[in-house]
Amino acid sequence: MNYIYFNEIDSTQKYLLKNYKNLNLPVCVWSENQTNGIGSKNNKWEGKRGNLFFSFAYPLDFFKNIPMQSFSIYFGWIIKKVLNSYGSKVVLKWPNDIYILEYGVKKVGGVITNIRKNILICGIGLNTKYSPSDNFGSLD
Repeated sequence: MNYIYFNEIDSTQKYLLKNYKNLNLPVCVWSENQTNGIGSKNNKWEGKRGNLFFSFAYPLDFFKNIPMQSFSIYFGWIIKKVLNSYGSKVVLKWPNDIYILEYGVKKVGGVITNIRKNILICGIGLNTKYSPSDNFGSLD
């Protein structure tokens, strides 16, 4: 796996969508701060310095046993399993939201996937330190 680090970037996902053809795959792009992250349905992913922002690109055939429509939930499930192994109470909301059930219900992350010319590009954002004030809600 190759790694590309940015102190600040508009979006790790946008970077890979624009540059994947010129990179040595597999690759992971991460940043200390994201100024214009993307979420599902053309929403903006709000995040602050101190949170976790990364995207990775792999040849699609690496994941040949996973149906394409399941990528976001698959990677969300992995994040859930890892966080729960550390004692967090994390659940998934279909298709790509990550919620924590501590001190109420709080959206703490999301997964977004894109496919470009047989390349899977997956972005993950986790509010590990800061969360937008409107991030509280229900799982409905």
